[in-house]
Amino acid sequence: MKGASSKKFQTLCRLALAANGLAVVVALALIWIPEVRLYWAGSTQVSNEDVLRGRTSPALITLAEIGDQSLLTVIDPNDRRDPNRLRQLGEGVITGNVQFGQRPTAVLPFPFRAAHLDAASEALQIAGLGTVRLLLGAYTATLDRRFLDAALEETLAFNQVDAWRLVPRGLLWNDHAIAARVSTLALLWSFVRSDRDLDPGAAQALLELVDRTGARLAKPELYNSRTNHGIMQNIALIQLAVAFPTLPRAEYFKTVGCSRIVKQVRYYVDPEGPVLEHSAGYHEFGRELLVKAIRLFELGGCPLPSEWPELLERVTQFSHLLERPDRTLPVYGNTDHAPLAVEESIDVSRAPAPATRLYDVAGVALAWRGTEDWPRVQHLSQTAVTWSNFPTRAHKHADDMAIVVWAQGRAWLTNSGYWPYGAEGFDDANGWRGSNAPHFQGEPSRVERDTILLGAGASPSVSVIDLERRLAQGASVRRQIVEVGGNAWLVLDSASHPKVQLLESLWTTMPETKVEAVGQGEFVLRPSDSTATARLIFAGAVASPPVIRSGSLAPFGGWIVRSGRPTPAPSIEVQQRADRMPIATVLKLGEQSASVSVDATKADESQWTISVKSVSEGFVIRRMKDLLLIQFADGRDERVQLVAPTNVGGRRRHIVSAYEEAMREFPGVRELTFYRYRLTMLALLLLAAQELVIAATRRFSRGSVPVVRAVASLAWLSFGFLAAFWYLR
Repeated sequence: MKGASSKKFQTLCRLALAANGLAVVVALALIWIPEVRLYWAGSTQVSNEDVLRGRTSPALITLAEIGDQSLLTVIDPNDRRDPNRLRQLGEGVITGNVQFGQRPTAVLPFPFRAAHLDAASEALQIAGLGTVRLLLGAYTATLDRRFLDAALEETLAFNQVDAWRLVPRGLLWNDHAIAARVSTLALLWSFVRSDRDLDPGAAQALLELVDRTGARLAKPELYNSRTNHGIMQNIALIQLAVAFPTLPRAEYFKTVGCSRIVKQVRYYVDPEGPVLEHSAGYHEFGRELLVKAIRLFELGGCPLPSEWPELLERVTQFSHLLERPDRTLPVYGNTDHAPLAVEESIDVSRAPAPATRLYDVAGVALAWRGTEDWPRVQHLSQTAVTWSNFPTRAHKHADDMAIVVWAQGRAWLTNSGYWPYGAEGFDDANGWRGSNAPHFQGEPSRVERDTILLGAGASPSVSVIDLERRLAQGASVRRQIVEVGGNAWLVLDSASHPKVQLLESLWTTMPETKVEAVGQGEFVLRPSDSTATARLIFAGAVASPPVIRSGSLAPFGGWIVRSGRPTPAPSIEVQQRADRMPIATVLKLGEQSASVSVDATKADESQWTISVKSVSEGFVIRRMKDLLLIQFADGRDERVQLVAPTNVGGRRRHIVSAYEEAMREFPGVRELTFYRYRLTMLALLLLAAQELVIAATRRFSRGSVPVVRAVASLAWLSFGFLAAFWYLR
């Protein structure tokens, strides 16, 4: 009897152990199966016949054109025409010392291995086959076969990782990285497909990588319809279909890419021209993408929307308003202070229209003076104001109502710009203190707000814009900007808040500018690289003396980003009380000092008088409701009638509705890989704790072990279901 009882107990223990183990597996499966399914590309469908037909179709000239349509910069534009530099970059990949653009050299042993994906600073370039692009650049420049062989070897090594991974590592399956691979694979295929010595297995593996790439680009769950990344995904799908037409799913990939991009352009580009990504830099990138898309529709035979050619003209016109003779851009949102590369720039020998252009739906205003002398900069000035804020929030900074002033060949007032992702100060640089926008002290960058264009107008030598940012609880911030003759700018800030007492602004200039206080509320700006000089004067109800900051992280202030590098730059921090009493900030070009007086009351922010006087020049501006009267020291008088735009809400709703429709169709998924790993580590700790408890139970109450395992099994199932249907939702 004892023996039979013992066998029954052992059987019960084994069943309890099996159930316990199964419960652990189920819990981990509930955590990880959704991740595997999300990125699973399905079985590849490339046959030997597909490979053979791909060796002759399409024409090499088409493959080369697709190969040239890169979606990722890995070679500095200045290096593209230097064969010695291209050879050096290729040698760097083979020797394991890789350099992308002007970035520091990264140690990445050749050929590719999965560990390379962990190189955080170069993650996008690595996952986007940037090393293959470097090798192909070296081969194109030198025709040295070593580089082509190395490019193929690097690609096949990458393919092994891509084919066997079940869950992402680094940016392996990042949307931008996947899209960027297509043109590089097309370029590689153009060089190797006619090689008689090309191993059939290598050719098939390369096309299988292309096929998997297309499958992931086309997956609705992985489509980033919110930003330019979605545009790139769709462009890459059409590139793939044009470059690899013999793949079984090529026509499907093209159909998906063409249909999705048509929908996305409706809210990606304002019909008036600006790309709606809250950034001058990303407008230029969007213009390049639209050019690529139109060409690919032609190559792929997709029906081109009738409005696109005219839309591209308006996009290019806006680029002419943005780009200065030195190919720099007004810095708002994610924009760099460095000049655009020649390849990325429009023809800056052509002057923009010498007028104020107001894009009331996009939320941008631009004004040029002195363009009759273009490109000579002595009398040239550009004023940019932004208040754009769309639901996509793509590349958006907290810079609503910020102003950027460029005159006499340099920026006098600017914002911090495109701060490197993950670098110290990133959140602050994207927040209010990274711009000169007026904001309440401690105000969150993502606070719900609505910025209204109250009115705008212009006369022969004066342009005016009046903006108000409205928040909850009746709080508001108002900024009125008057540009006078391209050599003086007046900014009137006022605010009201039931709880917050102080409004602040940080006025940032360039690193080459020396800022010197010369009196209470007056500063001289002297660039070290030119003879130009300016005065920045603060008048009115200033709460405390202005403070100069440079390179400060706590509190943040005094930075610009140039060529991707944060650089200290002088910034003047000004505070005022949020009691509707305005302060005037006056930027005046020239050496002469000036006196500024402000006559205003709390009763009406649309009635005030500001006088700016110096020895030989000056003006008085009187605002009476929607009318500005300007009296110049030389006796001239001008009038500006402020007019509120019409139907902005209706035109904006059309764009927002298209975006909301896309969000319903392609809601996307949250990136949860990190959290799944964290849950797995927790599960391992819990498993260890469980076995310790069972070991103790076995020692002190052996008969209770099956019961403990049964309870543990139920706990594991509960853990798995809670993780999958609550924590990871």
